[in-house]
Amino acid sequence: QTAALRADVARVRSHPLIPERVSVGGFMYDVADGRLTRLV
Repeated sequence: QTAALRADVARVRSHPLIPERVSVGGFMYDVADGRLTRLV
């Protein structure tokens, strides 16, 4: 899951219509306890 998330974030960051000044991050949501953890 983490590798797929990193690939997705890289794809969004490199998209020509997304300016470099836009902050893009990748988060994982834990359904068991409701925590949101930033991974990328």
